[in-house]
Amino acid sequence: APTLPSVTANSSQPVAGSNLRLLCSTSGGNPAPSLTWQIRTNGGSGFESVEADSTKGAPVTPFGQVTSQLTLNQVRAEYNRAVVRCLATNPVANLSSPDYVLNVLYLPVVTAVPSLAIELGAEVAIECSATGNPEPTVRLENGAGEILSAVSPLRVRYRLTAHQPSQSGTYRCVGDNRLGASNASFAIDIQYGPKVSGPGTVTARSGDQLTIQCSADANPAAPSSSVVWTHLSSGRSKSDVGATLVIRKVDRSDAGVWRCRFANTLTPSSGAAGAARWSGRHD
Repeated sequence: APTLPSVTANSSQPVAGSNLRLLCSTSGGNPAPSLTWQIRTNGGSGFESVEADSTKGAPVTPFGQVTSQLTLNQVRAEYNRAVVRCLATNPVANLSSPDYVLNVLYLPVVTAVPSLAIELGAEVAIECSATGNPEPTVRLENGAGEILSAVSPLRVRYRLTAHQPSQSGTYRCVGDNRLGASNASFAIDIQYGPKVSGPGTVTARSGDQLTIQCSADANPAAPSSSVVWTHLSSGRSKSDVGATLVIRKVDRSDAGVWRCRFANTLTPSSGAAGAARWSGRHD
């Protein structure tokens, strides 16, 4: 019977993308055994047959050696922890080599959360994870490259409180191992209701045209079509004039405080308030 086949490789730690050559060898046996290959990928349920590059017999001695070469071209990261076997078969024997487990090195593969919209003042949990060989470390960075989280193996969790709108932007989950770094980006959008500003006090003479403008800082934007102007002392309101209120001929009844309100999707009914004061007087 032939000897137990054995498997060797040109590299014990091939890097993903390189070519890995495996050699199976056995000796003895009459007739000389045939050699075949099987592989089970990481997570696979069973072994599959694969074609050898070549098989050579050299029975120049009573213990003639038979070898077979299998090349995995541009070996993929998915082959890490795959199991390879070589089978030696003749009419009186069916032998399997010890399992040869592949150790494929590859850059970190990073997973980040989807892009997020957060209301100002709220808190959100952010998680980053990575796989790789060697095992990677993971960290969370903001758009300026500042590290926000502790650097941890495989996974980090970080709680972000939306203190200010300037926290909006692109964030990165970064995975590192000795082969290099990879990252996955996501966006955070800090949203807030309208912050309204107006002109303060505006003075006009009776019969003059008066124009008052107000504006709003909001995210999402507060459209001018959402503006409602209210005259506080009389309760009159205008909702079809946008962010600019024009009174063609001012009279005493227009004097007082006008308030404009914007609305966005965070404040769909009333929006934020701001005051514009002016006084009207007769000649």
